[in-house]
Amino acid sequence: GATAAKALGRARPESTLALSELRTSPDISTRMLAEAIALEGPVAIGDPRPMHSAMEIAVQLQDVPAFDRLSTSQLIALAELLQEQRVVEGERIYGAGEEGPSLYFVLEGEVELRRGGLVLERSGDGSFFGELSALDGVPRSADAVAITATRLLLLDRDDLLRLLEDAPGLAIGLAQRLSTRVRRLEERLEDAVTVREEAS
Repeated sequence: GATAAKALGRARPESTLALSELRTSPDISTRMLAEAIALEGPVAIGDPRPMHSAMEIAVQLQDVPAFDRLSTSQLIALAELLQEQRVVEGERIYGAGEEGPSLYFVLEGEVELRRGGLVLERSGDGSFFGELSALDGVPRSADAVAITATRLLLLDRDDLLRLLEDAPGLAIGLAQRLSTRVRRLEERLEDAVTVREEAS
């Protein structure tokens, strides 16, 4: 809001006035988000952050590449299925070999995927991980550890599979994500082989 006001050369509006304007927006997503914010009311400094509403989560999900093909209604349906989990810095979210019934979306924070002493990948705000086990039901292939205080959203495997049937765009997004991950692992493997050959 401050950035927009500055760009327009106007004073930043009071929150009540801005909220009032948003609640009359012709865009249904904007109106729903404004209603959700109005219901939550002000949060005092020092209070724990409130749980995100389904509408707020849907707004964040639309910026995730795997979800950008979903319609607003599909994003809201997805958001309503997600469960929030908070983990502290250094906490293990799951370990290699454990059953993996959920896909994880990183709302805030950063998570490392590790195998042995090797860091396979880092997942930060707006990214997701754990999709392999959530898709095929096979135990986790790596440890997932929070390297900062992290807020996660979990999507149960059964809900994920139903969504994939109803929203082909989600299947395409996940497939592209998996393809990108495989390419990165191939590049790292190729680099490791090159280093080993040079050393010998």
